[in-house]
Amino acid sequence: MTKSLFDCKYPILEACMNQGSTLELALAVHDAGAYPSLSSWTYNNEIAPLQKNLIDFIKITNSNKIHINFSPDRYSKKELD
Repeated sequence: MTKSLFDCKYPILEACMNQGSTLELALAVHDAGAYPSLSSWTYNNEIAPLQKNLIDFIKITNSNKIHINFSPDRYSKKELD
């Protein structure tokens, strides 16, 4: 069930890590057949780089199967609109 839920080869989820959940790691995890993630804490409260890396991930992998972890209270309402 986990494989079908996450649409990945292996039922492994990359845990979001502060300063560790980078685009490069997400791509490697995706290529290995597991479920990748990006974390807002890696981007020091700046939403633009997170958005760019998410767009890059989708373009490179042709997939939107990725976990995004962020805390909305770390961003202003203007940034999230």
